[in-house]
Amino acid sequence: NLEIEIMAKQKRNIGQEITDQIIEIMETCGTDWVKPFASMATSPMNPVTGKKYKGLNALFLGLIGVQYAAGYGQWQTKGAQVIKGGKSVAITAPMPIKDKGSGDTKMVLFRGVNVFSASQVDGWTPPVVVHADTTDVLANVDQYVANTGARITPAEQAFYVPSLDHIG
Repeated sequence: NLEIEIMAKQKRNIGQEITDQIIEIMETCGTDWVKPFASMATSPMNPVTGKKYKGLNALFLGLIGVQYAAGYGQWQTKGAQVIKGGKSVAITAPMPIKDKGSGDTKMVLFRGVNVFSASQVDGWTPPVVVHADTTDVLANVDQYVANTGARITPAEQAFYVPSLDHIG
């Protein structure tokens, strides 16, 4: 069976490796936890494909403070070069297993791939991200909430009373 052969050939469990690294980060930080991704302009993304990383990859890259990451060859297509001694990080990449008859995807396995953060390359500059003025954004949120007609009153704890259609 092809699926069993592929799984048997995999010598590493990349998902477990990433999970172990996340646990290590959390244990190291203890109660002094700071969101390393708070200063990032957007979710971690691949600057070559323009796609945002998802799931475990997005969480992991965000936790280690990597906003832009791509494979060695991908960086070269952007005219960038990984610096000598640059350290990659392993993330997961899907491997769809197709049914030979129908061509439909039967299952998706994941393999490890190495990517380099933008801080590990020369010859590429991240795009300038223009942030919206939070005053305008919050005004839009306030207007949206006002348009719902919801009755909202300040409270020490968030709650909703369905019988009164009231939000606190």
